[in-house]
Amino acid sequence: MQMALTSPQTQQQQNRADYMEFLYELYDRKNAEPGLVGTFTGLYQHHCEQISERAVQLQQRDWHHSGHIVRRNLGLD
Repeated sequence: MQMALTSPQTQQQQNRADYMEFLYELYDRKNAEPGLVGTFTGLYQHHCEQISERAVQLQQRDWHHSGHIVRRNLGLD
């Protein structure tokens, strides 16, 4: 059976919905504190904060290897 092709906008909307479902599971929202159980409220922001904190830790740890590349790519060298 052939799958129907979807428009890029429809695919993007589905990707967004699937990703939010992933975040819901990742952060165990079904067992969250009262007021957040069963909601998606703040999930995206929380995940961005978690990713950026981890990314900064890794970037700092490896700066001696990659700092010059980051600086060059940002036009700082």
